[in-house]
Parts: sequence; structure tokens; C-alpha cells
Amino acid sequence: MDTGGSLTFGSNNRIYAFPGLSNRFFYYDISGNCWYSAPNTPARVGIGAALTSNWYVENGYLRPATYIWALRGDNTRDFWMFSTYNNEWVVLPPVPEPVHGLLAYGYDERNGYYWVWTIAGSTHPYYIYKYGPVPEPGGFSVRGVIPIGWRRGDPVPGYAPPTVGTSSIFIHDGRAGGISDTLFYNVPPLLHNSYSLLEQQNKWGYVWLPSDIGPGSDMTSTKGCSFSHFIFVSRGNNEKDVWYRKLGERRWKGITKMGLYHTVNEGGALCLGPPFPPFTTDWYALYLLVGGRQKAFYGIPASRIFTSEEGGGQSSEIEPLPFNLAIRPNPLNSKAIISFFLPEPEKLSLTIYDLNGRMVKNLFSGELPGGNHSFLWNRTDENGKEALSGIYFLLLKTRETQVVEKIIIR
Repeated sequence: MDTGGSLTFGSNNRIYAFPGLSNRFFYYDISGNCWYSAPNTPARVGIGAALTSNWYVENGYLRPATYIWALRGDNTRDFWMFSTYNNEWVVLPPVPEPVHGLLAYGYDERNGYYWVWTIAGSTHPYYIYKYGPVPEPGGFSVRGVIPIGWRRGDPVPGYAPPTVGTSSIFIHDGRAGGISDTLFYNVPPLLHNSYSLLEQQNKWGYVWLPSDIGPGSDMTSTKGCSFSHFIFVSRGNNEKDVWYRKLGERRWKGITKMGLYHTVNEGGALCLGPPFPPFTTDWYALYLLVGGRQKAFYGIPASRIFTSEEGGGQSSEIEPLPFNLAIRPNPLNSKAIISFFLPEPEKLSLTIYDLNGRMVKNLFSGELPGGNHSFLWNRTDENGKEALSGIYFLLLKTRETQVVEKIIIR
């Protein structure tokens, strides 16, 4: 697998894949544990190639897709569709702007119908585009509606994410209970973003990832499988880390590295699919291509991902931040008190970053005794200059834990 690798669940027990930097298209037969060739793509794919499909969830289990949509990548606007029913490619109207690894299938509750979504442009302003309407999950028609092509939405409001420019940025949609109108979007080095298209909630929401992501990073979600919604992220960056979090919770948890003998790099890809033998009673399995010109392909069933306490349904409550980290007031005008509790002596750093991941102010670095602690931030940077109004992030980092909270300056 090389630059441009991508994965998606397709028909029946098949995981479809771009190997990157070629026109070859393959599928993995889960039951037979074997790879097979599929019809070649209309042209050679490259950096930023991406796949998505209209697979869906029914009674907690994954159901097959009838269509797969693809971006060619390689700084082109080429956009294709693959029919899993008649096993052939169709060339669709090109994307209005070149994109890099940004593709998702989802529902728009404001006007109905399902669409294929992307974020275009490598400079501000960012536009969200959607193509369609496209067939419903697992369907062959659009209820008599003919696709109208690409529609451009408004520029992303407020404070846009950093520049889109590498294949380690990906998008995926998901919401507890099924396919949704919320797009999830990773931006190196640490930002994990969600963008709501529901009604007029067109706002970015930010959560920080546990560590830097890089080439080969990818993202997928359960879309409500097993009655809980989880988002999975592979770190890439020549590392083995894969993380997950339950929707509505702040903290990421790691998946065991046991059996993962390869690091993930450029061309790495992540997707969900049906479980493989002998775990056929599981809800689903997570599949990973490692990229980096390696041929390794891994799978892990849901029962091996989660520990026993992860069972049950989706929690509607957001868990408190570790160390009872609090910022008051927030939003702030001139200053804020940052407080937290350490159960034991701890070496830590307390740092403020801007939206682009640049350090604004280091409030503390060193060791503190156990107990309650508080620090004052008077909205100045390292040079004593007043920080502008906008969104910032506070990072509390210890030997084993990173806690991030958003700060808003009015």
C-alpha cells in the first residue's frame, strides 16, 4: 500500500481498497480471507484518494452498500462511482475544487435525501460541497430524483480549521443512532473537529487528539452499531496507535497494539466491516491498512476493542474533565482562573495554543504537589502581547494524560 490508499465497506462481506499510486482496485472477501482484483479505476489514483459508500446499520449490524464513491486525489477534481451491483465504474461530474482525502456519505435533514460530502480548497475560505442526491443506504434509486451535481455551501463560519493540504486529513460522518448530518474532520497535528449541518447549527466543534497525527491517519465510525456510536482514528505518522471515543465523551482511549507488528504511514487506511471468523457473532470489526509501501492488513473484532465497562448504551452525559480541570470565566474578557486537582505529586505542563496549533503561552512547566492548584491567564502571549478575540485551547499534559479544554476570548 502506498500514497493514496483508502478503504470502505462495500457489498456483502467485501472490503474495497485503493492500493495507491495506481489504477488497481481490490476487494477483500472477509469470509474467504482472501484478496481479489476488481475492475480498474478510470485513471491512476494518487495522494488524497478517498472512498466512501452507502453501507448502513440495521438492528445493530452492518448492511452492504450498493454504490461506492471515489476521489482520484493527486490534486485533481476527478470524482467517480462504482456499482457493486454490476461491478463497473461511472465517471461523475468533477469536484468544483481539488480536494485531498475528504469524502463522506451522509444525510441532510434540512432538505432530505442522502449526499456525498467533501471539503474543498487549500486556502481560506473553506467551502463544504455536496453531490447528489444519491441513493439511500443500500438502495439502487433516489426515489425518482436525478442527481443535480455538486452544490456549494457557505464558507465555514467563524474560525476555520487550519489549511487543508495533506493526505493525513480525512472526513467521516456519524451520529448516535445512524447515518447523520454531522461531519468529523481531523486536522494535523492534534485537532479533531465536528461540523453540524443540521438546521442552522453550522458551527465547528473541537476536541484534541491524544498525540500528533500525520501521514496515513484515517477515521471511521460505527454509525450506531451495537447501539453506541464510536469514532475511530488511526494516528499514522509512522506509529501504531489507534484511538476511539464514544460520541458525547471527551476522552480518547487506545486500542491494544497486540498483534500489530507494522507502523502506519502514508497510504494507511481505516474502515468498519462485518466481523471475520471465528468472531461472527460480533457487531462489527475494525480493519486497518498500514500503508508505507507495506502489504500488511489487520482486523480486530468489536469484542476485542472494548473492555467490559464499555458495554451498555450511548451515554447522554458528558463526563467531567480529568483532574476536574475548570476555566472561569469562559468565555473571558480580560482574564481567567484555571483550576485543577492533582491526586498525587505530578510533573506537568500547562500551555495555551491557538487554532493553528501554535503555542501562545506556557503558564507552567514543572512538578506540583498533590492537591488543588490554580493559575491566572491574563490573555497575554509569551511576549506580553494581548491575545486577539477568538478560540484557543488549554492543554494540561502529564506523564500519562493529556487534557484539552477550549477557551473563548470575547
